[in-house]
Amino acid sequence: MSIVQRVTFLAIATLLGFGQGFQPVCGFNYGAGLFARVRKAYMFCLKLSTIVLLCFAILGCVFAPQIISAFSEGEPEVLSIGVKAFRFQILSLPFMGVVIITNMLLQNIGAFIGASILAIARQGLFFLPLIFLLSNTLGLLGAQITQPISDFCSFLLAIPFAWKVLNQLKEN
Repeated sequence: MSIVQRVTFLAIATLLGFGQGFQPVCGFNYGAGLFARVRKAYMFCLKLSTIVLLCFAILGCVFAPQIISAFSEGEPEVLSIGVKAFRFQILSLPFMGVVIITNMLLQNIGAFIGASILAIARQGLFFLPLIFLLSNTLGLLGAQITQPISDFCSFLLAIPFAWKVLNQLKEN
């Protein structure tokens, strides 16, 4: 699981860097009252991040054995468990753009409560209860699917936040 998290973090780190480039554009235009530009920049970042993460996910799925074996020193059991866990994890990767870019949007427009909820959703709000529930009921499989389910739940949580803000920006 450690190998899976570290490799997946490379894609997430790329997304975080991309999102940090979005923040000054969002903040400046929001402060200037140019709400159409904020919406346009958000949608651009959302589309591009989803496409890039989808490409990461496809490549990761195809090359999962090679990626995991680069870190497992040829141990067949680690490879078997790791490849399965990695493939589960990268299924949720394309949804993470919505979560992270929406969180950055919320931070920049001063919606701190929504941004805070979304920030803790992935690892705290969803992951912690799920890891106890799923690992106790499904064993190893439960541990392997906890993070992707947590990521998808975070995605579902981000949608209403984004919807509300985008509608508010449209009205202004």
